[in-house]
Amino acid sequence: MKKIFLSIFLFACLSLTAQIDTYNDSLRAEPSADVDYAMEVTNRLCDYSMYGRGIAKEGDKVAAQYIADELKSIGAEPIGRGYMQPFYISANVFPKRMTLQLGTDYLVPGVDFIIDPTAPSVSGTYDAVTITRADMLNQMTLMDKLRQAKGNFLIIDNNNYEGEKRDQTQKINMRIDNFRNDAKVGVKGVIVYDTLRVQSWSSATMQTEVPVFYVFKKDVNLENVAEIKVAADADFLPKYQTQNVIARIKGSVKPEEYIVITCHYDHLGMMGEAVYSGANNGASGVAMMLSLAKHYAMIPPAYSVVFIAFGANEFGREGGNAFIKNPSIPLSKIKLLVNFDMMGCGYDGVRVINGTSFPEYMNILTKIAREYRLVKNVEAVRNLSYFSEHFAFSNEGVGVKSMMVCSLGGDYTTRKEDGTISLVPQLYKQIQDTKEMIPYTKFAEMKNLFIRFFETLK
Repeated sequence: MKKIFLSIFLFACLSLTAQIDTYNDSLRAEPSADVDYAMEVTNRLCDYSMYGRGIAKEGDKVAAQYIADELKSIGAEPIGRGYMQPFYISANVFPKRMTLQLGTDYLVPGVDFIIDPTAPSVSGTYDAVTITRADMLNQMTLMDKLRQAKGNFLIIDNNNYEGEKRDQTQKINMRIDNFRNDAKVGVKGVIVYDTLRVQSWSSATMQTEVPVFYVFKKDVNLENVAEIKVAADADFLPKYQTQNVIARIKGSVKPEEYIVITCHYDHLGMMGEAVYSGANNGASGVAMMLSLAKHYAMIPPAYSVVFIAFGANEFGREGGNAFIKNPSIPLSKIKLLVNFDMMGCGYDGVRVINGTSFPEYMNILTKIAREYRLVKNVEAVRNLSYFSEHFAFSNEGVGVKSMMVCSLGGDYTTRKEDGTISLVPQLYKQIQDTKEMIPYTKFAEMKNLFIRFFETLK
């Protein structure tokens, strides 16, 4: 059975890849040593041996060691006893089986469905009872369906929102969310069928009572689904040791003051045999950090530059919190922290999150971009990224000037039937975020932009 599902998964991935036509020439990066190195780093971090840089098979440790080795070979020195800063997290992971069959439909993990990251293990063949969103607003109907599904699986047809008022939508969504935390409901598991759902997955630091699956395969006929087969192995790790990777290149003028360049290297890991390699979301940020390290190893900066590749970004940004609790350098001596992530394109410029807090920096970046014709646009937005490490540094009580930089533009292109090219939105935390999808259109230019910007800091 495992071989059958693996074959189906590989076939689905090949089919997706086959749909991607040749990149538009205007989106290709100009050949350069910077782009070559960025691709080398991305290819390495997205290799199967990294297991999605997740915790399920300790891919985070393999990735961290690779980054530490790169920093050492570049010439960046450790701060303290070594390059690693260990810390502990709790994590719910799925390192083994992950199969789901609805009736006669064999579903592919990551492509046709995802499991809620808080889910416990579940295995077996179960009867299935289907309920609609409208049914969930009727207490009598809901209770009747739950009685029918007791000890089996409840399938929620989540597609039809038509006619719902806002309060009804909130009530339905809250009930769906509560299913996973309430063992008293009595169902063995829940399947939410929603073809419009964004296919992004996530991680969890806890395990709930009831497994929930989100299915988005469009041609499933729920009327014919009376039985489901499932095998999902969850492994809850209450105290798992992961790590940040930290290095420094000393400044030539003011070595006791710091510019801090950060990224996160971890990603979602594995959902059974499905690997979330995280090319744009994570690997591209590491590529930018290491590329900047190579530059400063050759041309020493005025200030010392500290490089931090955070672990456990996917688990509540705990890598950033671990550094703040036990900093390798005085936080008060940090001139500016810039966190790089999703640097895989740049066709439309860069977005600076928390940039509105530093209008003087935005003016400088915009001026450099225009003067040297590096990127089309420098977009400043307010600090919305609580999901990234720079947020914790900019909080009250820490007070480090911090911002996050992402490239603008799609990850890859598709050719429509009429021959036109269209950009595809960034595949945030989706299984299709692979190394093949990264054009690195303006990687060298974005690197140059921030090298010139850092030179202006007083």
